[in-house]
Amino acid sequence: MDHMEANQILEKIESIYTQFRINDEAIILWIKTLSGMDYNRVLQKLMSYIAKSPFPPTISDIAAFCEKRNPFAVR
Repeated sequence: MDHMEANQILEKIESIYTQFRINDEAIILWIKTLSGMDYNRVLQKLMSYIAKSPFPPTISDIAAFCEKRNPFAVR
């Protein structure tokens, strides 16, 4: 996930959860953490989370890392 995509995730959280307010340092940490994740999978987890919870998510609630390819896996 790039910087712009991570920012989009934060904007979506903020638009749904009006009580979600974070400072500049927290934004940097969110973006650094999200940058190692897959945007589409995080977005999917966020949408699922929104449907279930009235409270803003933590990073671990929506974390979705890229699948690592196993060179030994049979296809």
